Amino acid sequence: METQPKNCMACGKPVKGRSDKKFCDDYCRNAYNNRANGINSGIIRSINNDLKRTGKY
Repeated sequence: METQPKNCMACGKPVKGRSDKKFCDDYCRNAYNNRANGINSGIIRSINNDLKRTGKY
């Protein structure tokens, strides 16, 4: 049974190892997740700051 090689979701390099592996190394995994979570974190930070300022947090 031959499968197509998977590529890293962050850098596109071929991934070796487990069949469900998504990233080639920890650096790529962290970079991908930081990029994905960074989009919403600014909005959430702003809301949290507003709540802290009003005393309802």
